[in-house]
Amino acid sequence: MISLRKRQLLIALILACICAPVLGAEPNEVKTGLKFEISSELKPWVRNSQNERGRGPIKPTHVAEFFIRGNYSYPSFSGIEVIKTLLKSSAGRSTTQKQRQFVATSDAFAEMGYGNKVLNYRQFRLYGVSESDAKKMVQAFIQMLTDRANAKREEYLKLRKELEDKIGEVKKNLPEKETEAKAAKGKYNEIKKNPRYFILSDVGAYEKAEETILQMNNMLDTINIEIVGIRAKLETIEKYRADRDENQRVLKVAYDKLDYMFIEQMVELKGSEARKEAVLKIRKQEEEFLNSFDQWTGLERELDRLKDSVSTSERELRGVEERLAKPRPDMLPPKVYQNKVTIYPVRVEE
Repeated sequence: MISLRKRQLLIALILACICAPVLGAEPNEVKTGLKFEISSELKPWVRNSQNERGRGPIKPTHVAEFFIRGNYSYPSFSGIEVIKTLLKSSAGRSTTQKQRQFVATSDAFAEMGYGNKVLNYRQFRLYGVSESDAKKMVQAFIQMLTDRANAKREEYLKLRKELEDKIGEVKKNLPEKETEAKAAKGKYNEIKKNPRYFILSDVGAYEKAEETILQMNNMLDTINIEIVGIRAKLETIEKYRADRDENQRVLKVAYDKLDYMFIEQMVELKGSEARKEAVLKIRKQEEEFLNSFDQWTGLERELDRLKDSVSTSERELRGVEERLAKPRPDMLPPKVYQNKVTIYPVRVEE
């Protein structure tokens, strides 16, 4: 956790970066429309709703007290980014150098609780080293909350546009996908008229086709082995037939036997190649059935996904439109009770 001293140093560095370029500038005053009332009633310097005493080397002289409607999450005043945002605003930049030092080194803000004094409103106290500085800190704070509310609303507007675009794009593509799915189903139904599949369910036919392909693959392995063996025999027979010597009539019987074996193996080869062709044909037929089924069911799944996407996006869009129609308090500019801020002098206990 950052110590108070380190936090003060960090804020001081931020203040130096923020304030140096704008010294001597004439920032435009934020038009908050607030009514500032001056009271002579002394208020203590506290830093929270438990009325713990404020701390810091620089003491405030005035405090601005006001109430904002709603119990939503407010930015933490101890956060450096919040202080940076406040002091970068036009009202924040117009504060005195002493006020910026006060914010950097002392307790300048106090959240006093919700509904304690005004029902449904949260109480705040912003301290200043002068009446004018206290007023400007309120203006800067209201501007920060207004900017945050506008940013939240812009997020919803952006999301609405994205959802509308997404729904429009998907709906534009749906007719084409529906046509593709219908055509794929028609092709599948045509193939399924084959007696091999007709009496089976879609799942049963698919499983039967997978089983047949597996059988055909096993048969192809066996046939390919047979073909390799037959061709090896043919090569050997050809080798001996090439050494034929017509003058050696004694070997005529042997050469005739080789011719007979060659013819016999060629017949075997043709038979094996024919069986291979038949197996490949059957496998191709089963693969076409599987591919047709996969294409049809894949398009059906994609069609369902697109329809689900539209339904989900339309549901989200209804939620976004409802949120825009009935925005949360943190999506609206802060509503100050009676649009009034009261400035009190501060009693600082020594």
